[in-house]
Amino acid sequence: ISDTADRFFAAWNTTDEDARAALLQSVVTDGVTFRDPYAAIVGRADLVQHIGAVHVHMPDVKLVRDGAAQHCQGTVLVRWKAGERRGTNVFRLGTDGRIAEAVGFWNG
Repeated sequence: ISDTADRFFAAWNTTDEDARAALLQSVVTDGVTFRDPYAAIVGRADLVQHIGAVHVHMPDVKLVRDGAAQHCQGTVLVRWKAGERRGTNVFRLGTDGRIAEAVGFWNG
């Protein structure tokens, strides 16, 4: 499950839109939802665009997993860091093992 989280974060770190879309296609469902304090996204295509906007407003910030992912019956908890910032994502996996829902929490 850590590999799934790593590929999700790699998509967030990818500035090339086509490469980002390909990464996300492998790791999230078409109808994925993403929520954090700054966004409420529905659909992979909108998530691709949202991440592109993040690169405009937060250039050079890299998101990486911080420790092992925890998994319990289709729900995954992953801690991350982005520069000096830290946070946690909660993923709900679809029946195909891809992320169907992601909720991001910024710590501090």
